[in-house]
Amino acid sequence: MQESKRPEQKTKIEELTEQVGKHLIQLRYSKSSISHYRGVWRRFLEYSDEQYFSEELAMRYLKDCCSIPETRYPDKLPHKLRVEFRAIRVLYDYERFGQIFSRRMMSPKVKWPIKYRKVVDSFFEHCKKRSLSPGWMRRQKLVMKSFSQFLDREKI
Repeated sequence: MQESKRPEQKTKIEELTEQVGKHLIQLRYSKSSISHYRGVWRRFLEYSDEQYFSEELAMRYLKDCCSIPETRYPDKLPHKLRVEFRAIRVLYDYERFGQIFSRRMMSPKVKWPIKYRKVVDSFFEHCKKRSLSPGWMRRQKLVMKSFSQFLDREKI
């Protein structure tokens, strides 16, 4: 287990959300993801009766405002609640460890059917030139993979 970033200090919630927002930009999170996180943080700040961030306060917010059980990793939440949980978890991780841990598992490299490989490669090359976010491109690869496998399976 890693050591805490600042075990003896507490960070003001407003300062923490500002720091984490800047860090998300550096990590190239999409504007929409950052906007969703900031919305959660605004609600958290409105809920808070304390000036400083703490895990206990965060867990209380998730339980009281989102009906998320008091567990560090709740399973199978609806999308809206996953966003709430993740946004609060990001604050906790950054406050405690000074970094944000990725929630995604790396998927194996996509194997495209040969007949689609050229068009798919040129599409993603175009996406890179337009500087589209890595998260968007990952989602598109998953969709395109499923679609191309369907076309191949149906002999289309």
